[in-house]
Amino acid sequence: MNVFTQAQATEVQANSLPALAQAEVVFQVLLPVPLPENATLSVEIEDDVTGLAFNPTRIEMAKQDDRTYYLKTNLVIGSVVKYRYVRSTDGNSVEYNPQNLQVRYRLANISGPTILQDNIAAWIDSPYSGPIGRVRGQFLDKTTNTPIPNMLVSAEGVQTTTSSDGSFILEGLTPGTHNLVAYSMDGLYATFSQGVTIAEEATTPVFVYTEKRKTVDITLNVSIPDGYNEQMPLRFVSNLQSLGNAYSDLLAGNTSAAVNLPKLSKETDHHYQIKLTLPSGFDLRYKYSFGDGIWNSELDSSGAFVVRQIIVPEKDTTIDDTVTTFTTPGAGVVSFVANINTSTPSDESVSIQLNPYAWFESIPMTKLSETQWVFSLYSPFNLFNQIQYRFCRNDLCDFTAAKVDSIPSFTVYNQPQTIAQEIDQWENYSESSEQSNIVTDAGPLTPRTDFIAGFEIDKSCIPFSNSYIDSGLKKIAEVGANYVVFSPTYSATRNTPPYLESLPGVDISWPEIQTAIIKANQEQFNTAIFPQINYPNSAASYWANASRDEGWWNSWYDRYHRFMISMSDLATLSGASTIIVGDPSVSPSMSGGKLADGSSAKSPKDADDQWRQLIKDIRANYSGTILGAVSYPSTEPLPGWLDSVDGIYVIYTAPLSQTSSASVDDLITIIQDDLNNNLLPTLSAMNKPVIMAINYPSSSDAYAGCTDTLGSCLDDWGNGQIDLSTQMKIYNAAIIAAEKDSRISGFISRGNQTVAAVVDSSPSVLSKPSSDVLWFWYHFILNKSPE
Repeated sequence: MNVFTQAQATEVQANSLPALAQAEVVFQVLLPVPLPENATLSVEIEDDVTGLAFNPTRIEMAKQDDRTYYLKTNLVIGSVVKYRYVRSTDGNSVEYNPQNLQVRYRLANISGPTILQDNIAAWIDSPYSGPIGRVRGQFLDKTTNTPIPNMLVSAEGVQTTTSSDGSFILEGLTPGTHNLVAYSMDGLYATFSQGVTIAEEATTPVFVYTEKRKTVDITLNVSIPDGYNEQMPLRFVSNLQSLGNAYSDLLAGNTSAAVNLPKLSKETDHHYQIKLTLPSGFDLRYKYSFGDGIWNSELDSSGAFVVRQIIVPEKDTTIDDTVTTFTTPGAGVVSFVANINTSTPSDESVSIQLNPYAWFESIPMTKLSETQWVFSLYSPFNLFNQIQYRFCRNDLCDFTAAKVDSIPSFTVYNQPQTIAQEIDQWENYSESSEQSNIVTDAGPLTPRTDFIAGFEIDKSCIPFSNSYIDSGLKKIAEVGANYVVFSPTYSATRNTPPYLESLPGVDISWPEIQTAIIKANQEQFNTAIFPQINYPNSAASYWANASRDEGWWNSWYDRYHRFMISMSDLATLSGASTIIVGDPSVSPSMSGGKLADGSSAKSPKDADDQWRQLIKDIRANYSGTILGAVSYPSTEPLPGWLDSVDGIYVIYTAPLSQTSSASVDDLITIIQDDLNNNLLPTLSAMNKPVIMAINYPSSSDAYAGCTDTLGSCLDDWGNGQIDLSTQMKIYNAAIIAAEKDSRISGFISRGNQTVAAVVDSSPSVLSKPSSDVLWFWYHFILNKSPE
């Protein structure tokens, strides 16, 4: 959806810096087929601070011949322009890349007068089906010769990011010459651009040394008009990933979540300041907002979004900015008051989420007292007039919204209005007065201070998860755990050929996961990473639709190897003590692997050797512990490559009982018998430590267990009614059974959500009675004194 269809942005030059020099840039593009009669073609220059759908600048191109169009325009020297081509017929159609995905944007590095020659591969109504090739390369620091991870690399509307070793693969480019651009999302490295020639079914190599920019201190002073609710924080919205830009389309077109944006300090009434260390030479686009890039962001006198631009200078600089308005002309402010009449965790905040046509990213409200939160909405009411809203906790609105009979809405008027809502109950949360019935008598047991007692955090990439990492780690520490498992991911973006890559906004970025692990280390946790794959639909459909012939398998092992080596580099650089290998969703690639329907995956005869080589290569640059993951029960055979790891991480989801009336003692007996008769004899010949990792949901059908087919037990089971006592009994029994057996060296609770307290039917135990069970036993086993 594009809300604007023509030039709308107001670019504001900082008044304390010289005017930005410009150069003539020629866009020349070749179409796959001529345009329909009366259709036009435009260059759409994107605003990724406000959001791509909300503030593009469209400039119509001139026709050179039936398939060639051009545009001459002036652009700022030193800028990096994000653009794409748009066809206008009955509606507007954005170009598609050779992978038949809508182009998010192309990149152009404007260093002087430039001719940009592009090809459009496809449209939504005319997909590309011709030959393809690829670019494979590496980016290295020119001074230190070290790799540069997390660079955004783009050509022909296809994007990817560099791995830990600075390498990248751009798959699926059409034969011909394309403009390859590598862009540092945190601005720390100079932008690289070069023409690359692609041949059919061939790989073009690119190896680049680029310079790291020096950083300077920039002080921004901003004055705002009178009449605004200055109890709310004023935020800095920019195109820097390190300052909150997701470099992805989040909910409804947001490019940033407000909770991730830096707050300015209030110096005096109407005057604010922020001090930033920024890379010199970076093309900084920014604005000020009492919300995010869309809601409550600064406007000009006509109501158009303001986007400021500077090329960061070479020396420390102070910049003075003045905001014209945050208010849509002719519209009255809408003031929200949330009165909390129900129990709410003391460490959580309240947010508001708005829905004019879909739910946007939520915005934190301002706390006036323990029971009252407020928010004032000023804009953009020229775009949205009838708007639904809801309140939620810690921005996790799909799970923590205030309970209502129907979603409320409001209409914007030219007069101010106040909307107050009484919140009597939160979704998926209530503070129970019942005592947790913990079984503490398990016979003769002694503490085992070397025992691993921990939590595995759910792999879902929530855009604001790092904003709540401190409170999440605090919750885990309070339970007494000594171990935290993180699950960084890559996405399976293509099947033929197979391609794994990190997608901004889908897979947690390298800087974000590194920060989370380092924070956990600082809190004295032992940390592990369990790399996993995100699939566009499901692992089952991905593997079922793969060709799985010899060439396919060679490509798959190559791409998975690259992913895992990047993860081992992450483990080394962040100080993680353990890496876990063997994501269940990739079990078809192991010896004797099966598809979800039980049929053979036709994995190669040398599958075990491929995995052993992977372990060997991980060890070459990682000195920590390597665990091999095993699902139990599973339709898969035990992987042969487990002989090359240091220990076994057993994902335990076995059926436990046919009745929910089973007692904790009954369950202890069932689990002990299963361990002694089935699981541990199979593993004992390896003579390796075993860690028991369980994820039973707080659901009435949790006793039934789950056969972990391609990792399905974490994501696709537990469909009964919420039942906290069932989960509590299972965890009570499982931790006792694990502690009693000397062959088991650790116990991990899987699938935990750490952003907000949620009492639902998921496997997460935090904020549920099961966490009280683990609190008792973790403290006992590790011989910790309750604080």
